[in-house]
Parts: sequence; C-alpha cells; structure tokens
Amino acid sequence: MNYKLASTDALIGLCTEANLNNYNRQVDIAELCRIIDPDGIHVGEVIILHEHAAGVKVDPHYRTQWMVKRKGTMEPVNCWIDVSIDSWNNLPSHKVAIDSE
Repeated sequence: MNYKLASTDALIGLCTEANLNNYNRQVDIAELCRIIDPDGIHVGEVIILHEHAAGVKVDPHYRTQWMVKRKGTMEPVNCWIDVSIDSWNNLPSHKVAIDSE
C-alpha cells in the first residue's frame, strides 16, 4: 500500500487548492487550523479518481482520505479532500507492506 505524507503547511495548501477549485470534498480551513498539530505529519491515501466539481465535469483529480494529527492527542481525525493529480504526485510517498496473515 502506498501512502502520502504531508506537513501541516502542505495539508492546508491542499485544502486551499480544493476550495479554489470548488472540488466536492473540502474542509473548513479555519476549523482545521483550530485543531491541527502545527508540527504534525499527516497520512493520506487515494480512494478514487474523480472528475466532477459541484456537478460539472472537470479535469481528473483524486478523492483522498487523510488521518490528521490533532493538537494534544495521538488520536487522529479523518478528513476527505479532493486533490489535483499534480499536487498528489508532489507529496512524499511512504510504502507499507501488508501482512497477509
């Protein structure tokens, strides 16, 4: 399984891009900034390739799910963000071997 990693600044940048592109999956950036660990590393994965924003066909982009590190706790919160393919490809990857047992 291949995951992507994002710093807090990078994740907020992805959220800003989703809002500017009017993608279907966005987060409230002010709320995110209130709870996110400023020094956190956040883990994301692609769920599907998507081609619509607000009901209109647009360039393909990824629907992604993120485990977001919160302030003051090790328990993450999940969020969904639509991310452009270029932005996704520019994030560092982390490959995880899946145990078949």
